[in-house]
Amino acid sequence: MSNVFENKIVIIIDDGMNKGVTANRSAVLMSGLAAKYPAIVGKNHVTRDNISVEGFTQLPVIILTRPEDKTYSDLIKSIRQAGCYHTMFLRRAEGVRSYADYSESISEDNFDELDIDGVVIYGKRKKVDKLTKNLPSLR
Repeated sequence: MSNVFENKIVIIIDDGMNKGVTANRSAVLMSGLAAKYPAIVGKNHVTRDNISVEGFTQLPVIILTRPEDKTYSDLIKSIRQAGCYHTMFLRRAEGVRSYADYSESISEDNFDELDIDGVVIYGKRKKVDKLTKNLPSLR
C-alpha cells in the first residue's frame, strides 16, 4: 500500500468495554495489521551498550468508537468500497479453546452473522478520514 506515511491507522471499538478488553482488542487488531503490512513497523534500535530495542508502528494509532446507530457490517462495507484494508475482532475469540476452533466457528456463519466488536482500518489518509470523520474518540 504505497508509502507508509501516506496512510493512516484507525481502530474502531465499542465504547463502554473495560480497559483490559479494549487494550486486548486493540493489540490483537494491530498484530493482524502488522502481519499483513510489516512496513508499518519501524526498524529496531540499538543502545550505546549494544542492547536491541524492538521497533513498533511508525504511524499513530487512533482509537475511535462505533456509534450505536451503525453496525460493524455497515462500516466494513464502506471500508471495502473505499478500497481500504481492514481486519476485525470477533467476540467469540474470547471463548474458544483453540485457533482451529475459532476458524471453524467462523466458517459456520454468514458474514452478517459475525459477532464483530472491533475493527482496524488502514489506508490512504484521505479515505480513512472520510470513513471515520464522524466517529467519536475513545474516552
